[in-house]
Amino acid sequence: MNGDFLIFLIIVYGFLFLGYGVKRALPATSHISRPLSIYILIFITPVIILNAFWSINFNNILISQLPVIHVLIVSISLIPAFLIVKILRLNNNEKGSFIACTMFSNIGLTLGGFLCFLLYGEKGLYLAGLYAAFFIPYYYLIGFTLMRTISGKKNTRYTNPLSELIRNPSSVVPLSLMGVGLILNLTGIGRPAILNYVATRWLIYISAAGHSFAIGLGLNFQKSIKYIKHSIYISAIKFVFNPLVGFALIYLFGFLGIDDLIPSKVIFIESFMPTAIMSVILVKIFELNEDLSNSAWILTNLFAIPIIPIMIALSRSF
Repeated sequence: MNGDFLIFLIIVYGFLFLGYGVKRALPATSHISRPLSIYILIFITPVIILNAFWSINFNNILISQLPVIHVLIVSISLIPAFLIVKILRLNNNEKGSFIACTMFSNIGLTLGGFLCFLLYGEKGLYLAGLYAAFFIPYYYLIGFTLMRTISGKKNTRYTNPLSELIRNPSSVVPLSLMGVGLILNLTGIGRPAILNYVATRWLIYISAAGHSFAIGLGLNFQKSIKYIKHSIYISAIKFVFNPLVGFALIYLFGFLGIDDLIPSKVIFIESFMPTAIMSVILVKIFELNEDLSNSAWILTNLFAIPIIPIMIALSRSF
């Protein structure tokens, strides 16, 4: 397990600093940061999405509500996020970055899923994947639309956010593969073992490494330092507000009333997760404030390290 965690740290932080090192040595490479992220979204991420949606089991009615819990936590987190944005009087680029970094967390098969696997085995990993089932549609349908609205770009080719959503390859390709995965799932067609092996053993790592490398290419520590205050606000939402909302939803949905408490624990653990790499990618795509998003991603993920033991202890109390 420790070896797997070390691999995770190397993939996420190792490639981040590798990209930063390349940028320092070859400054011109910073220009490939955004296109690299977009190519990964078009050519690698869709295969992972196809495999995930092809494998989800929606039979248990209560368990199948895990994705709804995730959507509710994300949506409710927007309340303090927009309030803080107003208090800080952020411009549109800063506002978009702040909202993006608040919305999307490191859940699913990355940090959240890995922790669930460490604590609850294969069942924990499966439930973590189910919890994140609506991450992709929410990311593209709500995240893209909201960022386009906030950014207010006048030079965009499509003025209607929904129109751009269904025309932009970085959104339409993953969404299309999500639809294909759901259809194959519901029709009962067997999933090839090779697809699962390639998607979970290789493409997830390649995708994470590629995105981390792209973030490193665009990283500017000097400019990111000025956004530490913003990152602390985001951390407060991630590590205090969201877990409180998560526990309230666990209670309201009745998860504490069933014999198996692992779903409750998975929801609770996932509600603690820091800012996702996909938030930084979203900021890159819409050319918002990358320094703020980089600062939030780095700081919240660093804060997660000492918070993980506290989170585990709290999850064992129910």
